Amino acid sequence: MANGLAEELAELVDRAQDLMDQAGQVLHNFRTLLDAKRLATLQRLYDQCTECEDVQEKELSPLLKKRKHVPEVLLGGPRDPWKRITNLEHLPEVPEYVNAHIRKHPGNAEDEKFLGILSLTSNCGQYNSTNDLGNAFMARYSWTQQVERRDDKIHILQLFNDLFWFDIMQLLRPRGTGRVGAIMRDELDKFLTPLDFDQMKLQKEEVMENVGDWSIRGSKINKLCSRYGPGVIIVLHRQLSRSFLEGKFTASGPYFEGAIHRLDDLKLHNYLENTNTGSLGISIRQLLIRPFQEAFWQSERARNAV
Repeated sequence: MANGLAEELAELVDRAQDLMDQAGQVLHNFRTLLDAKRLATLQRLYDQCTECEDVQEKELSPLLKKRKHVPEVLLGGPRDPWKRITNLEHLPEVPEYVNAHIRKHPGNAEDEKFLGILSLTSNCGQYNSTNDLGNAFMARYSWTQQVERRDDKIHILQLFNDLFWFDIMQLLRPRGTGRVGAIMRDELDKFLTPLDFDQMKLQKEEVMENVGDWSIRGSKINKLCSRYGPGVIIVLHRQLSRSFLEGKFTASGPYFEGAIHRLDDLKLHNYLENTNTGSLGISIRQLLIRPFQEAFWQSERARNAV
């Protein structure tokens, strides 16, 4: 019985498809496309389904009504993209090379010197035999520490660079999101047109694409800077990885609010002030954008004077 009905139903579907494929045909009433035999097939299928004792209405209801699943918000849990901050037990210690810089320049951030890359020294070649394995081990250990420290500082500078490109986009289009859309692209194109890209061996399109990527990351970093100041980069740089900024960063919602609440509980504002990292961050940000701000202000004054 079931096999026969299945064959009839397959024939019915094929017939309906043929009719609907006919060009220019308007389907005012689907029932008129079916002859008595095929209508009887549909009726028998319906009767068998309604008479089936193995299928109850309550078993079909989950299939008839799809319910939107709202995942439970668990701050610091596996789904929390901000768990790297929400789960902080205490604020990260300021790197020693930052403290050394601040101690060397008390009351004067000396931002330009901070932007310099840490020099590397090596004595690995002095211990290159089995005769002095202890010193050879320590020479490699010291070298690795220096590389790790420089990598750490480079990441801090990368974050300040991203923030700088967002600041540039804000000069070109104040209150913009930092994203290089159609309007922003026109503004950036006007700004770059006077430059000689052939001499610099650069492609303007590639430059605009790179600036757009950097600015988007900078716009996310600015969400934290707007609340705590750019010194937050120095303190939380290890939490602000590139993969986090590009793939997991959210600037709204319960997870973001949970992270902000945690940073407030840990008194980040006071920490930035007491360690002088807040003033250093402000100084670095101002140094990077200063000449462009001055050019922008001069342009605005000249425009208003006309």
